Amino acid sequence: MNTEFEEQNTILQKHTESMSSAKERLEQELAMEERQTMALQQQLQAVRQALTASFASLPIPGTGETPTLGTLDFYMAKLHSAIESNPAQHERLVVRVKEILSRIAR
Repeated sequence: MNTEFEEQNTILQKHTESMSSAKERLEQELAMEERQTMALQQQLQAVRQALTASFASLPIPGTGETPTLGTLDFYMAKLHSAIESNPAQHERLVVRVKEILSRIAR
């Protein structure tokens, strides 16, 4: 009986060590993913700031709205909608958008 308990104890110890090792690996992976997420968030914030600054001089036709960091997504959607609704009327706007985007891409 004692031998059986020792064998079970050995098996449980190996299982515990394996689980502990797996936990450490997962914690390391999680830490790496958190660092990557933070880096991506910083890059996204930089892109948002660049877009906001670059499009600040381009108001949406008919509204005069310009973007802020808080309204950038809404601004871009409205700008896209304005262009898409009548591309021929907004040819100059399209040219300006392309110019702005080409400067940002450099």
